[in-house]
Amino acid sequence: MPDLPVNVYGVGLLVRLVDEIHLHCPKGGAVLYGHVVSCGDGFDPKGHVFRSIPDVDAIVAFEDDPEDPEGHSFTAAGDDYRLITVDHVLMAWPSRGWRPKTT
Repeated sequence: MPDLPVNVYGVGLLVRLVDEIHLHCPKGGAVLYGHVVSCGDGFDPKGHVFRSIPDVDAIVAFEDDPEDPEGHSFTAAGDDYRLITVDHVLMAWPSRGWRPKTT
C-alpha cells in the first residue's frame, strides 16, 4: 500500500476498501469491508469523551446505502478509500492474521 499523507481526526477512520469480500444485508444495502489505514485519536467533540476506535490495520465492516453513502471516498494508486466515522462501524477484527493485498 502506498503511504498516504492523510491525517484523520477525532472519531474518523480512513479505510481501504477490501474488494475481495461482498455481502448484502437483508435491507438491501451492501456490507463493505475496509482495512484501517489511519484513524483519529477517538475524541468525540459532541459527547466530550474519548471513544474506543479500531486500531490501524484492523478490518472493519460497515453498511453502505447506495442512495445515501456514508463518508467521503476517493481513489489513490488504484485503491478505493472511504473516510467514515466509528459510528458507521458494525464490527471490527484485529489485525492479527490479516495481510493487506500486495501489488
